[in-house]
Amino acid sequence: MGGSISGCLAAAAVAPFFARVVVLEGGKPSVANYTNTSFRIGVPQSRQIHVLLGTGVEAYNTLLPGCLDKIPGGRMNNVMSDWDTFLHGGRMPTTEDYTVIGFNCIRYALEHHTRQSLLDTYKNTTIVYDARVASVDMNEK
Repeated sequence: MGGSISGCLAAAAVAPFFARVVVLEGGKPSVANYTNTSFRIGVPQSRQIHVLLGTGVEAYNTLLPGCLDKIPGGRMNNVMSDWDTFLHGGRMPTTEDYTVIGFNCIRYALEHHTRQSLLDTYKNTTIVYDARVASVDMNEK
C-alpha cells in the first residue's frame, strides 16, 4: 500500500493485528518544513487545504490518537460559516442554521504528521521510501 494519508491510516488499522506492517511508498519522505515549496510529484492536491469532517476526525482520533493536535495551524471550525464555499463555479449560499464542523489544515502537514504518528504509535510499522513493486506473490509459504 502507498504511504499517503489513506495508506498510513490503513496501516494503523491493521497494525494491532500483525507482528509487522510494511508501508511501501513510491515517493521521498516528507520533512517538517512548512515553507517547503517542493510538493509531492503526482499529488496536485498537496497544495490545497484539506478538511476532515466528523467521521474523519473520529477515525484519526481512534487510529492515531493525538495526531491532529500536533499539526501547526490545524483547527476545528464551522466549514460553512468560516469559509466561502464554491459549488459548480459559484458561491454556495449558506444559512445561519447550517453547520458543518470540520478540521482543516494543509495536506502537506496532514500527510507528514500522519506518517510520523503511525511510526510513533505502532512500533511494528515501517515505511519504505522510493519503493517499486515488481510483483506480488500471494502464495502462502
